[in-house]
Amino acid sequence: MSPSRPNSSSPLALDVTVLAGPNTGTRVRFDSSPAAFGRDATHPLIIDVPVVSRDHGYFDLKDGKWQIVNRSPNGLSVNGKRLKGRSSRVLPAEATVVIGDTPVMNVRLRDAAATQPGAAPDTGVDGNEASDNTDDADPLHKPRRKVTRTRLLVGLVLFWVVLFGVLFALEPMFNRNADDPRGLSLPVARLDDAALAQRVRQPAPSQPNDDRVAEQAMKQAESFYGLRDVKDDAAFRAMDAYRKAAAYSPGGQLADPLAQRRYLDLQQQLIDDLTRRYTDAMAKLESRRYEAAYRAFDAVLERYPDYDRGDRSIHRHAQKLRDFARRNIGD
Repeated sequence: MSPSRPNSSSPLALDVTVLAGPNTGTRVRFDSSPAAFGRDATHPLIIDVPVVSRDHGYFDLKDGKWQIVNRSPNGLSVNGKRLKGRSSRVLPAEATVVIGDTPVMNVRLRDAAATQPGAAPDTGVDGNEASDNTDDADPLHKPRRKVTRTRLLVGLVLFWVVLFGVLFALEPMFNRNADDPRGLSLPVARLDDAALAQRVRQPAPSQPNDDRVAEQAMKQAESFYGLRDVKDDAAFRAMDAYRKAAAYSPGGQLADPLAQRRYLDLQQQLIDDLTRRYTDAMAKLESRRYEAAYRAFDAVLERYPDYDRGDRSIHRHAQKLRDFARRNIGD
């Protein structure tokens, strides 16, 4: 036998128990209307199930009778009786509300007097329990607080996941900087010995034979060759002048065997000197001795004024590293 409807002359309260979603088991009591339900977190009754619309419907107390109003195209059923579109149905004393194929809530009418202290308790919460359980004393806020706590926990979990992901991605960089002195963000890539030698030996562009230009270059080369012990850049300038003379000579070689030998000897001496100075300067830079690195690269600049070689210029390469060391002095 179905439960009888409470005395219509008494104010009615509506108990709703959630049957689906994360709030399953939560009970909310209404004694005034309207009381909206759906997936929207602002509703007093939240049913977070995919088939439920954000603003699915509401309960309305009209002329002393509770009715359920559908506002969703998904519709709903009350004890098997279907509501479609914007329609309503007076609630019986007890009913199960189904949306789609999912029972989402159970509703039960009871006399509001039963909620007062001293009244016979029904299943649920009465006034005598209010002092012992704050959540049950104010059930309208219980589902909202529960969803808020759930969202807060999910937010905290996502925050820590993202934080650990970022730290994990940056960990190799931190380890490299701590354990590998080369973990610097240099403006240019480090040159190895072969690359240094190639830059010194780089020939001048081939030119049409011109004895006059070749002779002038030879005179410059001999002049700088005699100043090697006096001027820092004399050895490089002598080699550069020999190279120019060779570019304007037949076959790209110097006709004078002595000059050709001096040219090749100077190349090797400059390769050895540059390799030693560059390696020493890089070691100082990579160990973060920036002031010493600045001086070491400055010495390289003074000895290799090959400004006219563009990206292949030793001078420009060393200048970028020297400027990097200067910017970091004092760090």
